[in-house]
Amino acid sequence: MAGAYTLAWDTAENRINFTLTGMWDADTMRRWDADYRAAVAKAPRDGWTVIGDMTGYPAQSEEIQAGHERLIAHSAASGMAKAVLVVPKAVVAMQMKRLVNNAKASTVTYAASVDEAKKLLAALPA
Repeated sequence: MAGAYTLAWDTAENRINFTLTGMWDADTMRRWDADYRAAVAKAPRDGWTVIGDMTGYPAQSEEIQAGHERLIAHSAASGMAKAVLVVPKAVVAMQMKRLVNNAKASTVTYAASVDEAKKLLAALPA
């Protein structure tokens, strides 16, 4: 399956919600990078959060992983308070944990479903 994504602000929750799917190429990553940075720039208020659903997202190339690492660091430097990534696949979870560690983004945690992610965000300390 070709790579795709959705991205939207939930202004009531002060949260970016996104979904990543399929195998990405450099063009998909360039579009994602631009769209995600534009969304971050429109944060309605400080302390924004993220739920990223990567349920349909397989392990990616090193080039794509590097792009995600840059965006994780950008989020952490741009006022993101908390993020929960939904990564039920073990290999993808390992990739994302490595990227998060490299980006020094300690505000990121992981869940097996979007419902669990919402509960985790609600339970994390402010």
